[in-house]
Amino acid sequence: MYVHVSDQAIVRAKDIIAIIDIASAELCTDFLQANERSVVHSRRQNAKSMVITEQTIYFSSYSSANIKKKVLVGSVGKSR
Repeated sequence: MYVHVSDQAIVRAKDIIAIIDIASAELCTDFLQANERSVVHSRRQNAKSMVITEQTIYFSSYSSANIKKKVLVGSVGKSR
């Protein structure tokens, strides 16, 4: 299953490692600096959440709760 994590990015749900609220993400400054090459700068200033995969860090204008809901609804629908 694929999840829209931003206006410009779609990610496989099984590749998502973490979905973090941007308010919490500010505590992760060292992590972001160490992984700067992996960051997708899609509207970072308007971001509400950060989605981390093994290869990439996405900044999303969607709330972390909204993205988590998309993942959970997709996984429930898949099991039927």
